[in-house]
Amino acid sequence: MTILIALDGVLRAATGNPIPEGRILFEVLKACAPVVVLSDKPSPEGERWLKVNNVAYDNLIGAEVNLDTSVPLRRQQVSQERAKSSKIEFLVDSNADNVWWAVSEGIPALFFAHPQFAAPVSRRDSNKGRRSWDEIQTEIDRRQAVALDEEAEEPDDADL
Repeated sequence: MTILIALDGVLRAATGNPIPEGRILFEVLKACAPVVVLSDKPSPEGERWLKVNNVAYDNLIGAEVNLDTSVPLRRQQVSQERAKSSKIEFLVDSNADNVWWAVSEGIPALFFAHPQFAAPVSRRDSNKGRRSWDEIQTEIDRRQAVALDEEAEEPDDADL
């Protein structure tokens, strides 16, 4: 029985700082089962960060398992651990694609989203990426006009 947790986006923010809520989650999970940390970077870099931040993990799988670049790294990491473990309890990841993939493979998964890791343009408090109501309304009007034009171009049954 093993729990897999992503280092990047769950324990560590894009800035390299720890995510306190991710650490709380990690400690709760660690009390239940062995925890394997999955890193997007090579193991030595992940090991260094975990040691500096006093994270007592059971195992770490780094980016060096990425032998087949046509298969996403997280899938290779999960597959590697799946081959060793009797059961993966669940995966915790900040990437929705990884979470959906795990679920499709029969692995329970937890999606972890935190504003410290979210891209600034996707955050609600960001001015970048947000559009004014007028911009939204203009886009709606444009799409409706395109849809109406497409309907007008369709041939009538009588024309066939």
